[in-house]
Amino acid sequence: MMNFIPIYSKEMNMTIISKIIMDHIQKELLIISQNKNIKGFRKGKAPLSLITKLFVKDTYKKVLYKLMNDMFYKFIYEKKINIIGQPKFYYKLYKYGYNLTFNVCYYQCHEFDIQQLNNMVIEIPDINIQEQDIKNIIKQNYIKNITWLISSNNYVISINDRVTIDIYLNNKNNLVLKNKKIVLDKENYIIQDLEIALINKKHNEEFYLNKIVLNNYPNKNILNTKQNFIIHIKKIEIKKEVYISKDIYNVNNHFTYKILYNNTIKQLELIKKKIIRNAILHNFIKIFLKNFNNITISNNTLIQLKLHKEYNEYCILTNILYQKLLLKNIKEYIIFKIFINQIIIKMNIKSNMNLILDMITEEITYVNYINHNINKKYINNIFKNKYLLQLISIHTLEYQIINNIIKNMKIKKIKFNFSNI
Repeated sequence: MMNFIPIYSKEMNMTIISKIIMDHIQKELLIISQNKNIKGFRKGKAPLSLITKLFVKDTYKKVLYKLMNDMFYKFIYEKKINIIGQPKFYYKLYKYGYNLTFNVCYYQCHEFDIQQLNNMVIEIPDINIQEQDIKNIIKQNYIKNITWLISSNNYVISINDRVTIDIYLNNKNNLVLKNKKIVLDKENYIIQDLEIALINKKHNEEFYLNKIVLNNYPNKNILNTKQNFIIHIKKIEIKKEVYISKDIYNVNNHFTYKILYNNTIKQLELIKKKIIRNAILHNFIKIFLKNFNNITISNNTLIQLKLHKEYNEYCILTNILYQKLLLKNIKEYIIFKIFINQIIIKMNIKSNMNLILDMITEEITYVNYINHNINKKYINNIFKNKYLLQLISIHTLEYQIINNIIKNMKIKKIKFNFSNI
C-alpha cells in the first residue's frame, strides 16, 4: 500500500526588538551612502539624512525579511525542527522605530527511520590505476618535444647529449667533416665507437681515435678500413624533453616527463575519487528508494510547497556536475531531500569548504587535466557565484551524510581497472 508523506502546517509568532531593526537599517543605509551615486554629490559624499529619506522604505523591507528569516532558522536549528519547503512570513504594516511581531507559517513532515538502512549492502567500486593508464593519458593529451640547451664549458659529456665536432683524418690539415652533429644515444655510423669515445669529454677538447670507417663516412673509398682520426669538440648540447599540451588553450605550458607523470597521477586520483563518489551517491539512492518505496508525496503538496523549484535547482546542479540526473523523477527527489534535511539536523552536519573545493576540483579535472590556470579561474568563478556555490554546498552535504550512513552498512567492493571505466 502506498503511503503519502504526512505533511502538516504549523505557525508561530516571533518578535524582533526595535534596537536590532534600527541597527541593521542604519548599517544598510551607511553602505548605500558609501556606494550610491546621488545627483549633485560625489560618490559617498551625500549626507546620511538624504540617503535615509530616499532609501529607508526599501531598506527596512529588505532588513525585516532578513531578520525574520535569520531568527526563524536559528530557532528551528536550536530546536532541531525539520521543515520542508520555504517558510512564509506575515506581519502588519511596520511602524518605523518599533518592535516587529510577525507570524511564520512552515511545514513539517514524515520522520524516516535511519536504522532501516543498517546492514544493507552497498556496492562501491575499487578502481586500480595502472602504469599504462598514466602513459595513455599523457599520450592522448600531450606532444613530446625535444629541445637542446648549450652546456657550460666545464660540462662533461653524457650519453643523452648532442655534440658538434670537427673530424680530421691523420692530421689537422685534413678536415673531412666540419660541424658534424653527433647524437650520442644512437648509432651515427661514421666512425666505429665514436659515440663511446666522446663520453666524459669536455668542450674544446681534442683526442685521437684509431677506428674502422663506417657507412656514413663521406669518403667511400676507405670504408671498413682502420684510420687515424683527430676529433675536436666544438659544442655540447644537453637534451631536454618537454611535453606540450594538445589543448590550444594550454600550449604555453611545458612539462618535463617527470612533472607530467606526477601531475597525471594526481589528476587520475581525482577522477577516481569522482567516479567512486558518483557510484556511492547513485547506489545509495537506489537502496534508499527501494527501502522507502511505499512512501510518496501528493501532487497537491508538491504544488503547495513549491518543491518543484528545489527539484529544478537540483537539475541545474546535476547538469553541471554529472550531465545526468541521479533520480528518476521529482517525487523521488523530494522524498530523498526530506530524508537528507532530517539527517542534517539530527547529525548537526555543516558544509565543509574543503570538501566543496575538492568536489569542484574533481569535476573540473574530469574534463581538463593539467591546465592549472584555467582550473583556478573556474574555481574562482564558482566561488563568486553564490547561487552555484550554494547548490554545490548542498550536494556536498548530501555526500557527507551518505558517507556517515554507509558506515553502518555492509560495503561490497567491486574491482575495476581504470582503463575499463
